[in-house]
Amino acid sequence: MHTTIPREPGIYETSLLHLVNTYDDQLGPLFFIGPKEYFYFFYAGNRDGDFDIWYTYSHLDGEINGPDTLMVAQSMKDDLYPSFTEDQTNLFFCSNREDDLFNIYSIQLPDAGGLDGFIMGSEPIEPVLNTVLSSDYNDKCPYIYNDVMVFTSDREGGQGGFDLYYSILEDGEWTAPVNFGPEINTEYDEYRPSSFLLNTISVT
Repeated sequence: MHTTIPREPGIYETSLLHLVNTYDDQLGPLFFIGPKEYFYFFYAGNRDGDFDIWYTYSHLDGEINGPDTLMVAQSMKDDLYPSFTEDQTNLFFCSNREDDLFNIYSIQLPDAGGLDGFIMGSEPIEPVLNTVLSSDYNDKCPYIYNDVMVFTSDREGGQGGFDLYYSILEDGEWTAPVNFGPEINTEYDEYRPSSFLLNTISVT
């Protein structure tokens, strides 16, 4: 079902939150600007029991539509934390669809021009388990900015609990994950990473 709300100045965020917030859980929000002047808001919700990836979308004409399930990534298990590569050719997310352990999966998009049709597709697509990023432990919350992915994992060799790791996309392949170390990670859980690029830093 689609709900359409006028996108008037000052009420857009309120309207969006009114659509997505329920008495169930909402995790991993992601804003994403696609082609054809579409603006997407992704999140994971467990209104149907397990976590599915949901999305709303709006056009620059000022309407918000949704929320709808991201059917291409749906399974009978938990699917969360979507993130797209910079060139809009791959969708990454985490899921516990195998052995109840969370791993990082990807789905290749047809092409950047077909992004909107991909997101609004009605049939699940079998994802690819990324064996470089995933381990025999829980690997969750992938977030991509430019050619860097950050995620959280409780794999061995960390500082304790869930730690933050990063991987760099080089020649089309992700490098072996690197722990951020004790400057960021602690004996407790570090979770839900995001990243951005600072071109310059000035102090006055």
